[in-house]
Amino acid sequence: MLKQLNPEITNSEISMVLGRAWNMETPETRKKYKLKADEIKAELIKKHPDYKYRPRRPSEK
Repeated sequence: MLKQLNPEITNSEISMVLGRAWNMETPETRKKYKLKADEIKAELIKKHPDYKYRPRRPSEK
């Protein structure tokens, strides 16, 4: 949405805008999102118990 309203905005600028907006949220709102993220994480762990995050080096891609 930010990109559509401001086509010239860069990804780093979008991150800064969103970061400021997040920091202005109330603790209650932030807690709501944290709890939802924890629920999603628990579901993914149940669905994929053997998954291990293994980032690859750029030369391995």
